[in-house]
Amino acid sequence: MILAGVDRLSDHAGLFAGRRLGLVCHPGSLDKDLVRTLEKLRALPGVRVERLFAPEHGLHGVLQNGEKDRDGVDPVSGLPVVSLYGPRRRPEPGHLAGLDAVVFDIRDVGCRAYTYLATLLDLSCSTAEAGIDLVVLDRPNPAGGIVEGGGVQAGETGFLAPLDVPLRHGLTLGELALLHARETELPEPIVVPAAGWRRETAAAGDLWIPPSPNLPTSMAALAYTGMVLIEGTFLSEGRGTTRPFTLIGAPDIDARALADRLAATAPTAVRVWPAAFRPVAGKHAGSVCHGVEIHIQDRPGFRALPLVLEILAFLRDHAPAAGGIDDGLRRLAGGPGLPDWCAAKGAAPAELLSLWREDQQRYRERVRPVLLYGALAPG
Repeated sequence: MILAGVDRLSDHAGLFAGRRLGLVCHPGSLDKDLVRTLEKLRALPGVRVERLFAPEHGLHGVLQNGEKDRDGVDPVSGLPVVSLYGPRRRPEPGHLAGLDAVVFDIRDVGCRAYTYLATLLDLSCSTAEAGIDLVVLDRPNPAGGIVEGGGVQAGETGFLAPLDVPLRHGLTLGELALLHARETELPEPIVVPAAGWRRETAAAGDLWIPPSPNLPTSMAALAYTGMVLIEGTFLSEGRGTTRPFTLIGAPDIDARALADRLAATAPTAVRVWPAAFRPVAGKHAGSVCHGVEIHIQDRPGFRALPLVLEILAFLRDHAPAAGGIDDGLRRLAGGPGLPDWCAAKGAAPAELLSLWREDQQRYRERVRPVLLYGALAPG
């Protein structure tokens, strides 16, 4: 049985006894029996949870991407809730006053651009400044130990690229917090590791609790590890439909030509076919979009970025303005390397994938000291 950190609290009760805690949580902060992490902490001897902190999408997980949140009160527990995605993105000193530690228990998807990583790293700086502990209740990475993409170029870090790691990094949030502390000389977080997991990809039959509104299924989350880059183009990435990140398109796209190109290059792990859809929100809301739908039929064998690069190359060849790319692609990709490749007429996906593999080898050596669950998957 795979156990998340929250399922192992009783083995680490001494970390929390007699302490006043803050808790970073969302709807996925549950144990294997679907008991809230908040209740699990409150049941430990001498523990007082004083304050809750909410990441992007809010305490209840209902806010859309980029939608700002406000401070409030949890109607179930009556505890104050401090938003970390609204008037601020890290706690202010007053929010940590009177606390002995902040506990972080958030479900992630294994992609650098997913903002829960940035929230964790910002929190590690704030707890260090306040002189209190940061405790990460670690969870498996549902995308497994596959590594895809390049790192973040110098001077290009930001909320969507907070750490120089590949886009699909293969680590857990606990391991990433350890890596960040090691490289910034911050105090190491206390990581309560998961048990029984060795970087397996989430299976189709596993219980899936959406970490945000637009990742309703484990397939959407796995596709997100590369398809998130489509957000930096004029294409809809399927937000506002029931199949986000597996539906890709826009008005006036030649769906058959795109599907044929992808079918000719896609690995056997993926099936691709032409599709039409009309988003009710997001890009091209209310308009009929033409494009493709993808289905991942071999999750361990799935690689998102070769597919994404073929889509970007198609846009470059068939759409104006450097393939309909905007500044968001640079932020998502961690620098100008990918946008520059998109603008280079005739550049092949294999060229960029080869450069990324060189980055990935250095990355594998760099993260070796913080690995808690065995080696990353072979390149």
